[in-house]
Amino acid sequence: MEKSDSTYYLYKIKAGETVNEFKIGNSPAIAGANSPEWARLDCHKCTVCNLEEESSPYCPAALSIAEIIEQFKDIVSYHEVEAEVISSGRKTSARIPAQSALSSVMGLCLALSSCPILKEFRAMAKFHLPFSNTEETLYRAVGNYLIKQYFAYKSGEEADWDLKGLREFYSRVAELNTCLACRVREGTNEDAAINAVVILDNYAKNVEYMFEQALEKIKKYL
Repeated sequence: MEKSDSTYYLYKIKAGETVNEFKIGNSPAIAGANSPEWARLDCHKCTVCNLEEESSPYCPAALSIAEIIEQFKDIVSYHEVEAEVISSGRKTSARIPAQSALSSVMGLCLALSSCPILKEFRAMAKFHLPFSNTEETLYRAVGNYLIKQYFAYKSGEEADWDLKGLREFYSRVAELNTCLACRVREGTNEDAAINAVVILDNYAKNVEYMFEQALEKIKKYL
C-alpha cells in the first residue's frame, strides 16, 4: 500500500466464501440515493447531537458505517470470520467472531466520520490498532488525551492533567453509542453489527465508570 499522510486502511473480512473489502481513508462518507433511512439524522437522533436536520439531513456517524451494516446485516455475532487489515508497512490478521471484526472496522470508520463528537478520535484513527482489547484501547485513549493536554500546556492554556475532561467525553460517547445501536438495529436482521456497537460502548463505559481501576491494572507495566 502506498504511503500517504492520509489515514488509509484496507479491511478484508471473509465470512464463509464471501470476502468483503473496505477501503478506509480520511474522506467522510457522503449521503446518496442509496443511503438507508436509518442513517437519517432524525432516526434515533443522539441525545448529545447538536446537528440540525436542515444542514445535515443524515447522521455522519451512521453514514460512515452504512456499507458495513448492509454487507453484514445477516451475520450472527459469533460466526467466525477471517479478518485482515493492511496499512502502510503492516498487515494484521486474525480469526475472530464477526462482532469483534466489525467492532474494529466500525470503530475506525466512526472515528474518521464528520460526527462533531467522534472527530475527537481522529488521532487515534491515525494510529489505529486493529482488534485491540480493553486495556490496549484505554492506554491509547489516555495517551492520546495526555498528548493533547501537553500541547495545550505548551500553548499557555490550562491543561487537564487529572483527566476529568476525558471521562466527561467518554460519557457523551456512551450516550451516542446507545442511540447508534438503535439505528443499527433498524438496518440489520442478525446481531453481529449491533453487538459490534455494544463492544465499542463497553470500551466507552470502562473509561467512564471503571477509569481508576483500569488505570491501576496498567500501572504495573510502568
